[in-house]
Amino acid sequence: MRLAPAGDRAVLVELGDVTAGELHAAAAKASRVPGVVRCTPGHSSLYVVFDAAPALEALEAELRAGAGERRLTAGALHRIPVRFDGADFEEFLAYARLS
Repeated sequence: MRLAPAGDRAVLVELGDVTAGELHAAAAKASRVPGVVRCTPGHSSLYVVFDAAPALEALEAELRAGAGERRLTAGALHRIPVRFDGADFEEFLAYARLS
């Protein structure tokens, strides 16, 4: 993670190789820092705007908190059997203009 000034009230946080979930979790964490008025996620970065001079130490501490926690992984695959029939199936096909 790298923090770079972006004007007098903002910081660009480069997160490196992160998933979309990790990116949005980092954005939620950054939004909790006192003084943050906006946090905009990019491809692998955050643009964090403060109401005054950026609190870099607080921002970095909040983003690093829980960094050693287990990452979320894809959930289990669930198969749900589905049947397309019933008393109103022909009516539905006609309504949807399907045959």
